[in-house]
Amino acid sequence: MKRIEVTPADRSLHQELIDIIERHAGDLPPAQILAIGAQPVGQILTLQDPREINTTDAIRLIKANVEEGNRSALLTVTRGPVQ
Repeated sequence: MKRIEVTPADRSLHQELIDIIERHAGDLPPAQILAIGAQPVGQILTLQDPREINTTDAIRLIKANVEEGNRSALLTVTRGPVQ
């Protein structure tokens, strides 16, 4: 699957989602926050048009972006925000 370039609008949406999670997470255990975040991903996956992206490719795309999120978070912790 070809890599999708992230736009400034994508980054803005991403930051809004992070802000919402931070505002509402409170004292929730990490596993609960992860589960809550994963549910919309599953819903979005279900709504995909299989003529545009099949389930296997969609799961690969999700996995690649989870890995990118991990990389970005680790770099942020060790070096500061990733641009």
